[in-house]
Amino acid sequence: MRWPLRANRQISISCRGAEISERDLFDYTNGRFLNDEKHQLSKRRVEFNLSNLCNEAVSVANGSPVRKIEKMEGGFSKALVITMENGKEVVAKLPCPNAGRAMYSTASEAAVLQYVSTRTQVPVPKLLAWNADATNPVGAEYIIMEKAPGVQLFTVWDDLSATDRIKLIKSLTQLEHQLAIIQFPAYGNLYFRQSIPEPSKRVLLDSFLDPTCQFCVGPSCDPAWTNGTTAADIDSTLDMGPCEYL
Repeated sequence: MRWPLRANRQISISCRGAEISERDLFDYTNGRFLNDEKHQLSKRRVEFNLSNLCNEAVSVANGSPVRKIEKMEGGFSKALVITMENGKEVVAKLPCPNAGRAMYSTASEAAVLQYVSTRTQVPVPKLLAWNADATNPVGAEYIIMEKAPGVQLFTVWDDLSATDRIKLIKSLTQLEHQLAIIQFPAYGNLYFRQSIPEPSKRVLLDSFLDPTCQFCVGPSCDPAWTNGTTAADIDSTLDMGPCEYL
């Protein structure tokens, strides 16, 4: 579908190679549900201001006007590959209501991306912008990041030699090792300190783990807390951490 983004300018919107409408960006279109489909679909619907999202993507990526958007559907988030007229690509990710606690899930994911990119050699997309306040001009929480280069492993696995497969597996275990040896001071989720201003709800990282004094461990935002419902249905009396011991 051709959709007007600005005066005299249109963009193409597609999903899995087929043109779709703007409404299809908001709705879950990756399958059907046998049980309580209306409720299941509502937990995976996110409505937002597409024009403002595109303008934000162009601004933070120093790009040109948006040329096309490809929707990559997920079970917990909308992921939009935004391509600009100069060829630059970014990914905008918007959490669905079933992704976990409002604000916390987005804030934690942004912090994890930044922490991993600066404190390890694990290749992750560069964090360009994020907003965990759904009242922002986009009208939804979002993360905008650079598109990671490369191809999906399953598309080339059969063409790899046994030697190359072993090298790849060793490389993956080395990356996992970098993450596994990080000893955080508490159980919970990682956040930027400004996301969790209340001292009682956060545990600061020491200078070895966080020499820039940017991060803390805060409450868990695991979707399991929702027990299959939306984040709004979570019992506010539950203690979700952080916990310095189990």
